[in-house]
Amino acid sequence: MLTCGTPASEQQHWRVPLIEENVELDVTTLHLSMTSLLPAEVVEALEARFGNEFTTLDETGRLALAMAARDGRVTNRALQEVTDVHPRDLTVLLGKLVDRGLLERHGDRRTASYTVRRSDQSSDQSSDQSSDQSSDQSSPDATFPSDPVSSVASKGWASAAEVDRAILALCTGRFVTARDMATALNRALGTIVRNYLPRLVRKGLIELRFPQSPNHPEQAYKTVEEPKG
Repeated sequence: MLTCGTPASEQQHWRVPLIEENVELDVTTLHLSMTSLLPAEVVEALEARFGNEFTTLDETGRLALAMAARDGRVTNRALQEVTDVHPRDLTVLLGKLVDRGLLERHGDRRTASYTVRRSDQSSDQSSDQSSDQSSDQSSPDATFPSDPVSSVASKGWASAAEVDRAILALCTGRFVTARDMATALNRALGTIVRNYLPRLVRKGLIELRFPQSPNHPEQAYKTVEEPKG
């Protein structure tokens, strides 16, 4: 039973409800996501990897690390959407997580995004690379498995570059819906829709089945093939 006065979304670590107003139609819509921000499998993976370094973090710290693991990255703005912590304090928190070797930063201060630190990367290497690495790129010498889809689907955390490559592989030669992508990659539908598809479409790497109707109920995506010859 829920404690009186405590929102269910807070107890279950759901996203903060969003209110959307359409002035022209005089309609107000409440968007309530019931997707947990701290999925059990993600928490278990982080506990197994970092041990006390993760479990002794405060709630916001664990949330930041879990979001980075679940979505491939986390940003100050993303944390603002799910917590009531001041943006300045979130900046300090993310910096501390970098210093503790739990996250690594990509991009400059204004556009910084953070990913879970790779187990094979030392703190010194990360510091040298972070200034040269954008939020949409992986390390230049990164290697990928031959089957990117199965690789991403089989693990709790994968870098954004790995998920991008898996999506492009999955959509090669055919249109695939976002829901089918999420199922094939073992990822939350919202994560695919918010964090990957818009960017891949914007970069011209995937195309829409219904480009004139982005919200078409049967919308699907296909990898853009390079011209031959």
